[in-house]
Amino acid sequence: MPIALGGHSAAAIRRAARVADAWLPHARLPDQLREEIALLRAERERSGRGAVEVIVQSGRAYQLTPQMHAIHQELGVDHVVLDTQVSSNDQSEFVDAMHKWAEITGLEPRTGQAAAAS
Repeated sequence: MPIALGGHSAAAIRRAARVADAWLPHARLPDQLREEIALLRAERERSGRGAVEVIVQSGRAYQLTPQMHAIHQELGVDHVVLDTQVSSNDQSEFVDAMHKWAEITGLEPRTGQAAAAS
């Protein structure tokens, strides 16, 4: 079972590089991510380990935009967890957000049986 560790202190990043399968930073700005991913990769190489995935999470304070998606790709981010919080019980807000994220990331929304099966 893969283990993801969070944290953004230098010690937390080094720990993730040495023992985790993935690093899960929270609400980091692009320049912070750039520096921290470089530290993660350098520590991973020093410890002789294979790849450590990087998983970022979007949310109200950290929105996924086309610019942020491009930065994630540039930095080699492996996964983006899309926070699906909405401000009401209106499911159309959720559906609109999912379509926006699909457009930004170049994904095709699932429809019909494919959506029901997942």
